[in-house]
Amino acid sequence: NTVDELLSCTDKLAAACSLLFIMMEPSLPICSAVALSAPKPITGKWPQAFPAKDLCSNCGLCKSSVGVASVTEACAFLGDGMSRVEALEATVHGRARSLDGDNLDEAHFGVHETIVLARGFLKNAQWTGVTTGIAIAWLESGMVDAVVVA
Repeated sequence: NTVDELLSCTDKLAAACSLLFIMMEPSLPICSAVALSAPKPITGKWPQAFPAKDLCSNCGLCKSSVGVASVTEACAFLGDGMSRVEALEATVHGRARSLDGDNLDEAHFGVHETIVLARGFLKNAQWTGVTTGIAIAWLESGMVDAVVVA
């Protein structure tokens, strides 16, 4: 990061604080000074310390410095969150969710083809091992190059 990048930052207060810190501590590289003002993960008691309070699903987004930086746009329970879902479903899935009166599965679970019950197969897995099993299968088949766990 350069001073010019800091000056073009949309968060002028954060940029000004970073520049002030750099002027006070000129021995630190600029990237270190910027990192000191980076968003911090939320570590307080759940759900009271989290932005969505009682609506918070404890998904983990706020618990990482990367996630907390985009929580206002990404969290379904903040701002217009869930109201964006209907508009995005057709774009993402190629169709909107079916709200057929006889089968309300998509009203509850969103757009899907088939929902199946899966049972884990990994001994001593924290939960069922299903997600880990899928990740292993994808890696072994070459469908993905890596699996990132957050």
